[in-house]
Formats: sequence, structure tokens, C-alpha cells
Amino acid sequence: MALGRLRLSLWTGIVVTADRLTVAGSPSIAATSVSVGLAWGPLLRREIRPRWIAAGGASIRRGSASLVEGSSLRAR
Repeated sequence: MALGRLRLSLWTGIVVTADRLTVAGSPSIAATSVSVGLAWGPLLRREIRPRWIAAGGASIRRGSASLVEGSSLRAR
């Protein structure tokens, strides 16, 4: 797994953003931008709990086959 430059925003909650995400394996995953919103409460107990994740320019490949290409993905 590789991440691009990380940024932290506290403006509308705790949000961590990366310029790039690459996960090798089968299937392999790549995205041009990734943001993760984190819950406040668990951080006080030294736990990380994502509330949501969003990826832009995402592609998912299995071998040479492209399963998803250039999509925006969001999950809660």
C-alpha cells in the first residue's frame, strides 16, 4: 500500500485526505484522491474509527482485467 501526501482538516470534523492511494494485490486498487472522515470519540481512547470514506478516480483491476475504471466511490 502506498499513499500520496497526507493532509488533516478539522474544519467540518476530522478528515484525512491523501493525494493518491495504491494497493497492490489481486484485485489491485488505485485512486487519485482519498478522504476519510474520522469519529471524534474513539480518538480520545486512542482508537481510529472511520465514519465515511470517499475515493475519486478509482480503478480496480484483477490481473489484466479492469473491473472499475475512473469511478468515484463513497461508503459509510
